[in-house]
Amino acid sequence: MAYQIKQNIQVYKKQADIEHAFDIIKNVLDIRPVYHHNDDRVNGHVFVCVLAYAVARILEIKSKDTIHNIIERYRNSIILSINNKPHIVGEQTLLNQLKQT
Repeated sequence: MAYQIKQNIQVYKKQADIEHAFDIIKNVLDIRPVYHHNDDRVNGHVFVCVLAYAVARILEIKSKDTIHNIIERYRNSIILSINNKPHIVGEQTLLNQLKQT
């Protein structure tokens, strides 16, 4: 009985993680429904959504912040490439923050 309760709790936590992922894709990354008329385009769209979520999670983990806060912080920033290195004008660079972790 205790094992089944433990299993149910794990399934519930996974469900919460999946719902959180869809919430990020839908609301934070602002990826809205797109109506495609062939399978290749549907698969490509799903791939881009999952890729965007993966990048968002990596940024969250590396920066120890939420993707929402990261987007708000850098929303109006300008990224310049100087000697093939990205620089964010007017903000502390995200890359420097990530290197410190």
